[in-house]
Amino acid sequence: MARSRRNATKSGPMSEQEIDNMYEAMMSELNRIYSNINEVMNQVVELTVAISALQPLDPRTSVFCMISGFLMRGHLLKILPRIRQNREELKEILVELEAALEDKNREIAEFEARTSIPRLVEAPSDAVSALRGCSAVLWQFNLALNMVF
Repeated sequence: MARSRRNATKSGPMSEQEIDNMYEAMMSELNRIYSNINEVMNQVVELTVAISALQPLDPRTSVFCMISGFLMRGHLLKILPRIRQNREELKEILVELEAALEDKNREIAEFEARTSIPRLVEAPSDAVSALRGCSAVLWQFNLALNMVF
């Protein structure tokens, strides 16, 4: 398919079918990025809830956690820092996904301008506002995250 795109741009304008296929692929990728952002945000919220529930406990408390599919027993003193580290890593992934979302929105806007595709839905300025618009529940999760951090 990449070969036909190159040939189409070199030999002349792309056919309507090629434009539709490329646009559909871009929108599919955009939806995948939104889905990944949603999934990572949910994981961050879950870890935040776990941290807030575990913080008041005695650090010597025995806890169980799932590691690579195995139920492991450990002390809160060792487990809580791992949970915090996982949450921070997920936040970094979230930042990367938001950057990828902005890039994909920019790429789609440029493609629409080049091919004169009418814009059906205006792309949000950033991922956070997009997710707030998608679902009230997700917006509440975001509020909870902002209060905790």
